[in-house]
Amino acid sequence: MKYIQKYITVFVVLSLLFLIIPSTTSKGITKENSIIEKNQNAGKITGLISVYTSSWKIPEPLSGMKITVDGRHDYSDELGQFEINNLALNKNYEVVFSYGLKTVRTKDVYLSTDDPDCYLPEDFAIRDLSKTKEKTTAGIGEIYGHTGTSHIWGFTPVPFATVTAGFKCTISAYPLGYYSIKGLPLNQKITITATKRGHTEFTTTVVLTENNPSKQVFLDIERDGEGIKSKNIQREMRIDLFSLISLCSNARSNLFSTASFVS
Repeated sequence: MKYIQKYITVFVVLSLLFLIIPSTTSKGITKENSIIEKNQNAGKITGLISVYTSSWKIPEPLSGMKITVDGRHDYSDELGQFEINNLALNKNYEVVFSYGLKTVRTKDVYLSTDDPDCYLPEDFAIRDLSKTKEKTTAGIGEIYGHTGTSHIWGFTPVPFATVTAGFKCTISAYPLGYYSIKGLPLNQKITITATKRGHTEFTTTVVLTENNPSKQVFLDIERDGEGIKSKNIQREMRIDLFSLISLCSNARSNLFSTASFVS
């Protein structure tokens, strides 16, 4: 009887072992496969998008460019950065850069187990981003310059003037009246106006293009009639004051001369 109970106990233990071991092995295999699959999808493509607004300026970050990789996409942020991750390794990818509806550039990238990350610093010219020369490309034009009164020998700065270009405006800075307005559209007429109290209003127009998206514009504002009249009154007051002082001086001299003669 004891032997029978012993055999039954051994049989139950062996049965439990057969049930537990395959389950543990299966879980281990599943976990290992998950790790392998995760490692196989550990590829990443990142980059920085910049744009040249002119040949003599440092490129600026460009936001809004679409980067597409294997059906997935990301847009460059305000710093020009983008990232597409969880890509399968040991595979070749075509990276497509597009702006608006136009494909600007494509690039082939291979991600491998030894080199799973790829960094793409891409610079573009403004003409690369425009659809056609007849259509407007918004947000990448710039005007800059000074507000002042022009003379034959140069100009007198007039700071704190209000400068308006389209729907954008700024205040010219002290002391030289420098101003700058960015984010203007290309290939369309832009009206620029400079105003300041006590000065005449100055208005002009410019057209920014892909080849010349940045333009220097001097805004010539002069003192208006009221300002000139006030200036002349002050000058006349100074002259009258000078004449009064001279008259008093002459009267005092005459008085001294008379006193000397009487004595």
